[in-house]
Amino acid sequence: MDKNLQRVPRHARHQRRLPWVRATLAGVLAVALFVGVTAIHLYTGLESQVQAAVIDTSKFIPQSDTPPEEAVVDSFAGRPVNILITGIDSRYGDNGSVGAGSVEDQDAILTDTNMILHLSADRRQISVVSVPRDLLTDIPDCTLSDGSVVPGSYQMFNAAFQIGAAGDDIAGGVACSQATAELLTGTKMDGFVLVDFTGFQGMIATLGGVDICVDEDIDDPYAGLKLSAGCHRLNPTEALGYARARKTIGDGSDLQRIGRQQQMIGSIMQQVLEANLVTDIFKLRNFLSEMIASIAVSPSLGDLKTDVGLAHSIESVPRENIRFVTLPWDFSLEDPNRVEESEPLAAELWSALRDDQPLPEGIVYKDIDNHYFQIGPDGVPIPGTVDGYEFEPTIPEPASAADNVETHEQ
Repeated sequence: MDKNLQRVPRHARHQRRLPWVRATLAGVLAVALFVGVTAIHLYTGLESQVQAAVIDTSKFIPQSDTPPEEAVVDSFAGRPVNILITGIDSRYGDNGSVGAGSVEDQDAILTDTNMILHLSADRRQISVVSVPRDLLTDIPDCTLSDGSVVPGSYQMFNAAFQIGAAGDDIAGGVACSQATAELLTGTKMDGFVLVDFTGFQGMIATLGGVDICVDEDIDDPYAGLKLSAGCHRLNPTEALGYARARKTIGDGSDLQRIGRQQQMIGSIMQQVLEANLVTDIFKLRNFLSEMIASIAVSPSLGDLKTDVGLAHSIESVPRENIRFVTLPWDFSLEDPNRVEESEPLAAELWSALRDDQPLPEGIVYKDIDNHYFQIGPDGVPIPGTVDGYEFEPTIPEPASAADNVETHEQ
């Protein structure tokens, strides 16, 4: 044995190895501290940003309907959730610079997109129901910012926002739209998300574009959109044009535009689900920051903990259970340019959402991959296509004799 080693005390030999242990522990602590500080910074920055995106509609709600203060913050855990998603056609502010026109062209704020997102209590189903903007429906009494009340009326659904806004009052507009949605569905909305033209472009920019496939060439000067048949990655300007395009595509109706908007939302959801943002804290922060900057939300969605909890709960929803539905409708007998609910299927749909039940038999929906299905008598989806407004089920080819022969390998 080396004599020099013998002369070194045992505690000194341990001290020689100790710096490596200390270095390792220091490294672990540094990483933990960095992650902790980053998480705090992420939470603090986004929390204030979420709160800044809140639209306060409390003064537009009748006092008797205002929930008690302790019930305002709700994690939504363990119960179904219904959220109104509204895309507005506004020419105010920055919207006038995106090619949509100016306030002089249109001084009223209308809604081009009206969707009700229903998330089941067990977090296994997401149904997004599109309400046609031209749907004739009852609009309840709506309070304006000056305290006056506009009496209820029977007119198009998208008129509700115009009535409540009385110009450019966004809070009054969304409050009247929410009240109209609740009267239509018989269901209390747990919150709302509002997107305007510039906000929509911001969402698409955050994703780096959105992938869309079209069956035919599109040349719509009104929406500033020109696309060849095939698949494209649309930039923010093109995506907005595709979501707004109507007059030169198909029959020029809002009803066919609903299908394109559902396709757009489905593609956005696909890209978000496939991005795996949770693995990159900086990418996650930037994504959330840009998305929050692109929307406005209800007070019930103004708490980051609630929003994050809701987002995590959605992760368990199977892709095939994300379904886009258009409210069943018929052309109005009073005005062929307007539509009304098709009964009894519309009532059955709203009843299913109220009771948190599966979609009823006969409902046609589109999945996240833009494929059409209809709910069959046994609840099993039937694949098919939509020709104009009619669903045509896909009839499977009969199996050949060769397909029925069992083979056995020795």
